[in-house]
Amino acid sequence: RPPRSTLMRSSAASDVYKRQVSTQSTGLHTTPKTMSDSSGAHLNALFSGALSGLACDMAMHPVDTVRTRLMLQEAGKPVFRGTWHALSSILRGEGVRALYRGAGVVWSFTVPAHAVYFLGYEVTKSVLEPERAAADKSSSTHFAAGVVAELLGALIWTPMDVIKQRQQSQIAGGSSYATVPAAVRTILADAGPRGLFKGLGAGIATYGPFVGIYFVIYEQWKRRIGTALGVDSEKLPFAAHLIGGAVAGGVAAFVTTPLDVVKTRLQASVDASGRARHANALATARSVLATDGAAAFMRGASARVLWIAPGTAITIAAYEQFKRLLDVHCGWKVAE
Repeated sequence: RPPRSTLMRSSAASDVYKRQVSTQSTGLHTTPKTMSDSSGAHLNALFSGALSGLACDMAMHPVDTVRTRLMLQEAGKPVFRGTWHALSSILRGEGVRALYRGAGVVWSFTVPAHAVYFLGYEVTKSVLEPERAAADKSSSTHFAAGVVAELLGALIWTPMDVIKQRQQSQIAGGSSYATVPAAVRTILADAGPRGLFKGLGAGIATYGPFVGIYFVIYEQWKRRIGTALGVDSEKLPFAAHLIGGAVAGGVAAFVTTPLDVVKTRLQASVDASGRARHANALATARSVLATDGAAAFMRGASARVLWIAPGTAITIAAYEQFKRLLDVHCGWKVAE
């Protein structure tokens, strides 16, 4: 004979079935049937990440172009005096289109890159410290999840960066990197398939710590602001996410500028024939130190913060909003 609890569950299930049949016969609507919470949360992260990344990169690409031009300057041959001078000079000399050079490859790559990036972050966060709710995870979990997210995204972002930065650094009228296919052909002819992943290690070394630091600061911000406002950290107002993303991104960007200088020089510095000048990150760092001095490692720091802080603000605020929308309209629950 089944235990009482089983009979109660069977009776409850029968009642649910009767209500469903009754609802179907009367034409009334009930709450949409949803998939498992974990699958829904993963799909939510995947699509929210893709959409938020596209929104950010469309807005911030011109600033990224200025940052790249500043970082590629060499001592004794400065073309630009600073961020605003670089922006005005590019506009006067090359036009508005120059600020969007390389944007095509960014918008093509950024959707899948941000999708796997945020999926990697959310999955890793859920696997680590499974006994804790999402809002109670430790800073070490947020840092580790951020690094994993970067490892996954870097497999897509690295080829994008190589092509984009070659296009951004090319002066108007050049043809080697004029289009994405032309850039790919030039890079493959120079270094083979490995050329598209040049700087992968340096990129992970740069953005792994950056993303880890970023998410530690941002998650702490969410927790503290939620407590101060007396609301769930997953239900903060849009402005709170925007400010938190900017603060976390700005601090993390400034601290990791030297790593970004090395990565950018490694990926984008080429000689007159279009061949890469440096073999690896260590050789690049030594070259920067020998030719430009220690101060060069912070060159472009203000442009980097100016580029990253608004970018991370837009991305994370859009991500949080898309998460809510997909939760409500698709039934893809946010991890709790």
